[in-house]
Amino acid sequence: MPELPEVETVRSDLARLACGDEVVEVKVNENRVFRDDPSGGRDLVQMEGQFVSAVMRWGKYLILLVSPDQNYRPVQQFGRSIIPSVDWSDHAVTAVLLHLGMSGQILLLGDRAEDPRHLHLTIGLSSGTRIGFADTRTFGRVLVSSGMGAGPLNEIRHLGADPIQDPCGADLAFDRTSGSVSPIKAQLLDQGRICGVGNMYADEILIRAKVHPRTPGTNLSNRDISALKRSVYRVFEEAISLRGSSLKDMTYKDVSGQPGMFQERHLAYARAGRPCLICGDSIVKERFQNRYSHFCPNCQKLGPCD
Repeated sequence: MPELPEVETVRSDLARLACGDEVVEVKVNENRVFRDDPSGGRDLVQMEGQFVSAVMRWGKYLILLVSPDQNYRPVQQFGRSIIPSVDWSDHAVTAVLLHLGMSGQILLLGDRAEDPRHLHLTIGLSSGTRIGFADTRTFGRVLVSSGMGAGPLNEIRHLGADPIQDPCGADLAFDRTSGSVSPIKAQLLDQGRICGVGNMYADEILIRAKVHPRTPGTNLSNRDISALKRSVYRVFEEAISLRGSSLKDMTYKDVSGQPGMFQERHLAYARAGRPCLICGDSIVKERFQNRYSHFCPNCQKLGPCD
């Protein structure tokens, strides 16, 4: 599943290539990716004749803003209590939310490019570029937001702090982990606490912080929490600079169809049985809830009281 670094890579590319362009055509192939949209995706055609004003992100959600005013650029406010919120009271702004799910891809297509399989949404721009949303497994979601007031978008109010957009809020969320008996990995995966972290990056964050994934929050020391804070920022910053992680199934590629490279820097995820790059011990793969954890039993020791 694309996580924060992959979605941020897509966001930055779209913002650079699409902002200011007019939406000239919207094509919708109705199916379950529009299951959360009351219109089944049909309201997306209201973007035609409007201009791409901004491409934002919160956690794993992309937020495409379009406006009839070509020069409109929203003043973005980020914070623990204000999740991607803009003052659009004077503008007829439409916000389209996209979540890539397990296998969703956002691709920039040329005007004559052959459409990829499983293409569910195409947004044609005045530049001749088409933004395509493809998803083989259809776990992704596309919808027009209903929260078009001056506050946060309704569909993402439940999300916690984004470590890149709201580092202060993320720091506070990490400080609260010690108040819960839940395993630290479960807390990292809880999108209501800290959003954008999935199974892959949780493993990479934990091995760099030298914290075992099953460590209860109540057993975390102040040193552990500080290490986790440093680790999440370093992992995400490096992963974004390398344009995300593309695994063997290649379900994630950037908008140009190119793979990311952070998988070459993985220390734990998908390295079961291989030597730890820190100490040389073997990486272990262990069942964790409905997924797997990858960790080093030497670098990430589970204390006797855990």
